[in-house]
Amino acid sequence: MNPLNALTGSYMIKKIKSDRANWLISSIVGDEGILKTNPIVAGGCALSVYRAIRLHDSYSKWDEFKRSIEKGSKSAKIDKFGDIDIWYLEGNAIHTEDNLYNWMVSTETKYDTDVSRFNTSLLSVFKVSGWANSFRQKNADSYQIVQFIKKKPDSVESLLDSFDFTNCSVAWSDGFLYYDEDLDDAFKSFELRIKNSSPYTSDSISMKVFNALRAFKYSKRYSLDFCKELTEHIFNVYVSVSNIDYDKYKNGIVEIESLYGKKIASVDILKSMVEQFKQDFINFSKMKFFKKEYAIYLIDQSRSLEGLEDIMKGSARRVKPPSGIQKYNTKDYLVACLPNLK
Repeated sequence: MNPLNALTGSYMIKKIKSDRANWLISSIVGDEGILKTNPIVAGGCALSVYRAIRLHDSYSKWDEFKRSIEKGSKSAKIDKFGDIDIWYLEGNAIHTEDNLYNWMVSTETKYDTDVSRFNTSLLSVFKVSGWANSFRQKNADSYQIVQFIKKKPDSVESLLDSFDFTNCSVAWSDGFLYYDEDLDDAFKSFELRIKNSSPYTSDSISMKVFNALRAFKYSKRYSLDFCKELTEHIFNVYVSVSNIDYDKYKNGIVEIESLYGKKIASVDILKSMVEQFKQDFINFSKMKFFKKEYAIYLIDQSRSLEGLEDIMKGSARRVKPPSGIQKYNTKDYLVACLPNLK
């Protein structure tokens, strides 16, 4: 029997019953008390579980995989992921102040909160923000971070519907796996597919750059090219970063905006984000939907975007040098040959 036999579907989200997913989630979370609070494990961790089940799709493959997990073998074939991200639905008892586990999602939790007295596998507070409370947890290798998101979705389907990429739209809750119906096709096509484009149409340059870096993170982790729509958004961000006036930020302070909220930071943080984004251009230029004519709009950044000059020179060498210009590597020559990029 196929362990991923879909039962129902909603909001383009499919819902399936999977004992294998239950076992693997339990092994990763490693805390029955937390699992009894009816959590939603979504994002990268849930995606790794989904892909592991897809990969080990026969009884013999699954038995071998399960044994390798139980033995703590480093050869176990499961995608790496970052934090374990957990949500709770609106109306879940954990949101009430007198609940035994309320401290995991409470706004009253602080960095110095002593979590050892709550008798869970969580060791200490790692980070507290308006977005989530994060805790260190011991695992087989060393430590992992479990992050309890403070947002209260109405349903698992609506939560996944709010995610930015199809490729990470996976969740586990109450014995079921939920996933975007286009998930398998996205990976089969080696594409990172965008679902929510609002961050890229924001007036906040930090929001645009943050989400662009997030896109590159997933692209690198799973060897994916950006889909056509995402490619256009990322190109527009490259155009936008050339016009940043860092001097306008009074006293070197900037409001950094991301999916996780806003925070005040040094303008140097924004500069480092932009620098990392520029370093990723060489990877962007090799993606299947990248267009050579993008170079026309990015020429002023040719010295800071690795690979851009090579694109321009490669096209320029196919035309006769303009009168009075002798060298292929001069900016005047490249500008004169730009029409050839179209």
